Amino acid sequence: APADHEQTRTALRATWNVPGPVYYRLGKDDTVTVPGLGGRFELGRAQVVREGTDLLIIAMGSIASEAAAASDALARQGVGCTVVTVASLNPPPVQDLVGLLKDFPVALTVEAHYVVGGLGSLVSEVIAEHGLHTRLKRCGVRETPDGRSGGQSFLYRRHRLARENLTEEALEILRSVGN
Repeated sequence: APADHEQTRTALRATWNVPGPVYYRLGKDDTVTVPGLGGRFELGRAQVVREGTDLLIIAMGSIASEAAAASDALARQGVGCTVVTVASLNPPPVQDLVGLLKDFPVALTVEAHYVVGGLGSLVSEVIAEHGLHTRLKRCGVRETPDGRSGGQSFLYRRHRLARENLTEEALEILRSVGN
């Protein structure tokens, strides 16, 4: 699930000769880019797009632009965020995640996908299996479809994934750990 059209281009080229099927989950908006990503992609790796020391935000797919915007809003409130994009879960970027998570008491995963079985689940498993002391908040889809559809921004707001919602979630989890 590339974060933007620039990363999609790189991911397509990097996976062109991978044996077997490759599934791509693409966003609807091909005009938005994630600042700091510059199209970087490596299969099974995570890309750091912003660095801070208070909160780790790990995003997957086109929602990464909302995560970066939430990071900007948090910076205006004095909260420094490291923002990371993960574009593939298989192979998972386990060592990259361990290296990042060990330095943060709090992390937020952001995905325009169900919270179960996606990025949030992967990060939860990494935390548990490596004995890390990171508190995690998973932001994603939590309800089953009811037949309503709409544009990307409508769905982000509906599932509390818009930048304002992510900013609120981040502040809430930071308050809960005393930061």
